[in-house]
Amino acid sequence: MNEIQAQRYRTAADFGINSYSYIFSTDALGFLQRLHRLGFSRFELMAFPGHLWPGEATPAQKRAVRAFVEDNGLVVTTLNQPNIDINIAGASPEMRRYSLDVIAGIIELAGEIGCVNVIVGPGKANGLLPAPMDLLAGRFSDGLDFLLPVAKRAGVNILVENMPFAFLPDAKGLLAALEHYGDPGIGVVYDIANGAFIGADVEAELERTGVTLQPFDIVLVNTAAGARYGEPDYVSRGCGMGRAATLWLTQRGVKITGTDAWSWDAPFVHTAKKYAATRDASLIWEGHRAGIERAYCHMEKLANLEQLPATGYTVCCFPFKIKRASAGFTRVVAIFET
Repeated sequence: MNEIQAQRYRTAADFGINSYSYIFSTDALGFLQRLHRLGFSRFELMAFPGHLWPGEATPAQKRAVRAFVEDNGLVVTTLNQPNIDINIAGASPEMRRYSLDVIAGIIELAGEIGCVNVIVGPGKANGLLPAPMDLLAGRFSDGLDFLLPVAKRAGVNILVENMPFAFLPDAKGLLAALEHYGDPGIGVVYDIANGAFIGADVEAELERTGVTLQPFDIVLVNTAAGARYGEPDYVSRGCGMGRAATLWLTQRGVKITGTDAWSWDAPFVHTAKKYAATRDASLIWEGHRAGIERAYCHMEKLANLEQLPATGYTVCCFPFKIKRASAGFTRVVAIFET
């Protein structure tokens, strides 16, 4: 979950490890208990039927989630939603009302479990024959008019995310719509992975949100794979950085990168499938091999990345000296000035 907060609006939440991979296997309390045992303390919960859903969660279940979070000093940073069958910009007023009622229930649920941020999407357009943009934007604004009072009563903040299936999938359109709406209290979350998915110019998108890389910045990529460390499927979890992404970073002066995944590159199960289909050997360890063109160091299998905010701290890497080794261990520390 690689989310950058837009500085021109209220700062969004710090990162938390996401429960998306667990929505079919356990409920939210079970997820929190399991990940807490593994040492995690900050979480983003997904609102999903069978996992954590306003129409299903009983008062006792909600109290149990809140009590477990508070008793163990945990933080639920955000309540998010996967791509489910709701649409606040839908064509029919019945669908829009249903969708808003569902999201309002999620906002109220967030307040009850002690989560202060809820992520929402702008709504979807018909891919075959989309409605005019001003009509969709008007429905989005009407939706915010309905949801903001609910959020204020619940003590919850609304964060709007760029989502690839939404009618506002990029930072430019999303920021323009919120600028027109005129409430700076609404948070903005920019998801780099979503931007890459739609083929956006991520550098330009980040500039719009007020985030820029500086030479010698250390970039840490939280893929949520760290939650599976020690499990049999750890090596196939998370996502990787390929040649183009790595060179994009190093061309901007980044010399050190890190990830919580098994490798800086994509999990090899995916690379193997691509190689079998293309026989393109350059796909193998392409992120590693980018260092031949522009030297850099990367760190793998990092822990606790989900506990770090997007920016505002110093990373120090203390390596072990290992004779005649091509790689080695490092002790990585994030330092906050108070």
